Amino acid sequence: MSVQKIWGHWARVLVPASVVTLALAAHPSANAQQKPSEQPSGKSASTRTLTIVVPSDGQYYLRVLPPAGKQGSASLPIAFRGPKATVTYSPPAGEATPRLAIDEEQSGNTAIVPPSGHFTAPDVLELKRIDFDHVRFVQVKVTYDGKPVREARVTLTGTDKVTRTAAVEPVSQGLATFEDVPVGKARITIQYGEGFTQIQDQQISTDHPGDRLIVPAAVSNKVPTLDVEAQAGGAATAPQSGASQTPSASGPSAAPGPQPVASQPPSASG
Repeated sequence: MSVQKIWGHWARVLVPASVVTLALAAHPSANAQQKPSEQPSGKSASTRTLTIVVPSDGQYYLRVLPPAGKQGSASLPIAFRGPKATVTYSPPAGEATPRLAIDEEQSGNTAIVPPSGHFTAPDVLELKRIDFDHVRFVQVKVTYDGKPVREARVTLTGTDKVTRTAAVEPVSQGLATFEDVPVGKARITIQYGEGFTQIQDQQISTDHPGDRLIVPAAVSNKVPTLDVEAQAGGAATAPQSGASQTPSASGPSAAPGPQPVASQPPSASG
């Protein structure tokens, strides 16, 4: 076999092999596994930044509320100062539009977003005075003969149709505390003693002195009390008329302002 034929044979074998080698070199991913994409470092993807514009100077707090209709606790308050501040918070997982509460320390009132507030941009929330239409803390002070009762069960149903329940224990000094109560007429039901029930209506207003609204509720039936005199309403006693005794089935008569109504249980009850 001539030298030309031998050279031609190897040329036909080596040239395609070299082309394959060059192709593999140009595309290393063809012979190596590609690494999975790495998560970017820094803040969590669930962290959001929000600029809040409030009506006045002073101390405010942002809380992230659980989704509407779901049980849970609000996040720890994030402090900021008015009239404008930028805060960073973490919304609940899967919540595109989280519920937020903005508390004004001086007035003791709260704005719940939504429905209150107006987003001038996706990350800019503007609040007016009218948006603060909840009272941060409403305390019902249950007394008998001028002294705090030892024990009672108090429920409060506000204009949002949510029934809130709180227990009065000796350590609470007769106070049942409720949070984020909307303005408007609320119904307060007090269960105490040996099967006694008292019902009264109370007008919840953001126009109250101090950082909370204190509602006096004097029960009419004798019940164990603490051996201390109840303070005369503290700094935020809500005005209301005297209570009247009616059967438990009847509601309060319509009249301007708070209208407490008390009822005794039927005589057959223990």
